[in-house]
Amino acid sequence: KSDEENSSQIKSSSNKENSKKKFTDFSPDEENEEKKSINSSELSESKKEKENENDKEEKNEGEKEIKKNIPTYTDALPGEIPEERKVSNPTKLPFHYKCCQTIDNAHKKEITTLAYILRRNEIATGSVDEIIKIWKINTEKNKISLNKELKGHKDSIICIKDFPKLNCFCSTSADNSLKLWNCSSLKCVKTLEFHTQCVLTCSYNPLGNQEIFSGGEDCLICIWTTTKKELKNYEKKMVLKGHTKRISSLTYADDYSYLISGSDDKTIRIWEMKDIDDIRCIKEIKDLLSEIDYLLYLDNRLLVSCEDGVISFIKMNKKKRCRSIKFSNSAVYSFNIFHKHKYLLVGSKDGKARIWKIGTNKREVLKSHTNAITGITDFEEDFIISGSLDCSLKLWKK
Repeated sequence: KSDEENSSQIKSSSNKENSKKKFTDFSPDEENEEKKSINSSELSESKKEKENENDKEEKNEGEKEIKKNIPTYTDALPGEIPEERKVSNPTKLPFHYKCCQTIDNAHKKEITTLAYILRRNEIATGSVDEIIKIWKINTEKNKISLNKELKGHKDSIICIKDFPKLNCFCSTSADNSLKLWNCSSLKCVKTLEFHTQCVLTCSYNPLGNQEIFSGGEDCLICIWTTTKKELKNYEKKMVLKGHTKRISSLTYADDYSYLISGSDDKTIRIWEMKDIDDIRCIKEIKDLLSEIDYLLYLDNRLLVSCEDGVISFIKMNKKKRCRSIKFSNSAVYSFNIFHKHKYLLVGSKDGKARIWKIGTNKREVLKSHTNAITGITDFEEDFIISGSLDCSLKLWKK
């Protein structure tokens, strides 16, 4: 036992000596270098921590500044519209609209379009049931009543546009045709046929030869003219090609000297109309973020509604510059300008109508329909009429 104890003591003492050597067998220079390396590593780590903290503070400050400075709409290229484009901190309008009448079964099937007919001071609606209905509005009793039903199309009514200087309104249909209806007699005067697929939109030039334009699923824009300025004499004059997908909307700009077309190919084309025999595309706006639903020209600005719920304001005197504002995540199916061009009236896929005062954060949301609003317009400024895929028609009073 004593021998074992002695051997263990010798081993422990040798181990202690070896451990001492590990920490003592260094020259002074080596010790200094070791200390320097340890201190430099500690300093570098502390610097990194401070830099990370500073970066976080800068990011937080930058985010706060960005949130403070988000405008009502943002300047951007059409293909580079930023994500933060919603109306910031919306406030209520100085007036309010209240629903005073709802006609649940205004049509047997979905209402697809709605238009105000100036010559009659009435509202026209079109539906999947192939019928056009003319409605009277009694402003004293705050009521809508059916005046007349118009039949003639063999498929769904897609679009109705009022042509007041021609004393008619035009309807387009999935039966590949357009029909011109006399405002006085409410009879179909002329049926225009050339498109090989559904006709989605139409427009007209009240000046000059009073041309009518139509666009459809076949990616074509047809031009219809008349020699004697009579509705029954309208015939196809020429066809414009260029879009690769369906034509969704047509409008005019600059005293009707330019035709503007929008398409599901996410492009807008501007056609020069100085010579009806030589119409050419002089400009193309490409790379919009979504399919185009509706176009409206106002005060040297083109209003463009898209499937992603964004309405863009494109300045026509600047190349590819635009402003955009997002109302909702739903597609905008119809919109209009009213109250002396100060307010924008929007109907969306989510069944809500929105009123926005242009250039401000003031807006109002009308939770009106259970399905998409496909037509909306104002009536004598104090009333709004909306039609929806839920087959209903609503009258709103200020």
